[in-house]
Amino acid sequence: MLPPDSQLTAFLRALLAAVVREEVGPAVRDALDDALPGAIRAASTPAYLSREGAAEYIGRSVRSLDHLRKSGRLPYSKRGRRVVIATADLDAFLAEGHVPARQSDTRP
Repeated sequence: MLPPDSQLTAFLRALLAAVVREEVGPAVRDALDDALPGAIRAASTPAYLSREGAAEYIGRSVRSLDHLRKSGRLPYSKRGRRVVIATADLDAFLAEGHVPARQSDTRP
C-alpha cells in the first residue's frame, strides 16, 4: 500500500535532499574551489594599469616595461600624457613566454 500524497511528497523531498547533499554537493564545492580564486582575482584587478602597476604585475622594472612597450612587444594606450596597459595584454604577454614542461626520459 502506498503512503498518502503528503507522506510520499515528504519522503521524496527528503530523498532528493540526501542525494543532492551526497552527490551534487561535493562536485559543486570542487568546482567553486577551482573557479573562485580566479574570479576573485579578475574582479579585483583593474582593466588598465599604470606603468608602475603593470611593471609590478609582470614582475619587471618600469624601465624594462618601457623597453617592451617601445620595442612593440607590449601594446599600450595613452590617456592624455598618461600611459596605461590593459591587464589582458599583460596576461597575453606572460602567456607568450610559457614553456611547457618536457616529459622526462625514462631510461633504465
